[in-house]
Amino acid sequence: MNLAQYKPANKIDTPIIGDDGMDLSFLWLYPNRIIFGHPYILDPQATGWLVWDKQPGIDTDRTMTSPVEMASTTVWKGFRLVRCMWAGYLRDGGEERLGHPTQKPLKVINYCVNKTEPNSLILDPFMGSGTTLRAAKNLGRKAIGIEIEEKYCEIAARRMAQTVMNLEAI
Repeated sequence: MNLAQYKPANKIDTPIIGDDGMDLSFLWLYPNRIIFGHPYILDPQATGWLVWDKQPGIDTDRTMTSPVEMASTTVWKGFRLVRCMWAGYLRDGGEERLGHPTQKPLKVINYCVNKTEPNSLILDPFMGSGTTLRAAKNLGRKAIGIEIEEKYCEIAARRMAQTVMNLEAI
C-alpha cells in the first residue's frame, strides 16, 4: 500500500521514513488489531472504528488540520468515541509533543490498550515516539515496538526508562 500522499496532522510536510510504498499486508495476520491511519490504511476485515475527537474548538494556534482521527479495529464491533484535546500537545493533561509528527496522546492509546486481555502481547510496528509501549507498560501489558528511524527509537527508549518509585519497598 502506498502511503506517499500521507500528510501528518500538523504542519510538518516531510514524509516519515518508510512510508513510501510499504506492503502492510502482514498486519492482517494478527486477529486482534487496532490500526490508526484511516483513510490511508484500510483494514479489509475491520468490524469497528475508534473515532478520536480532538475537540478542535480549542485550536487557537491552528496547528491541527483534522478535528478527528480514525482507527479501524477487529477488537470490537461498531464505533467508540474518545475525546482528547490535542493540537500538537495535550492541553488537558500536560503531555508534550516528543518530536514525532504523528504522535498520539497517551490518553487515546491507553483506551486502546485497555481493550486488550491482560496477558496480551501488543505489537506496534510503527512505534514512533513509543506511546503504545508507554501505555502497555503503564497497564502491565507486554509490548514490542518496531521503528525504522533511530531518532524516534531514542525518544521511545527514554520514555520507557521513566519509572515510578515503588513506595512499598521503602
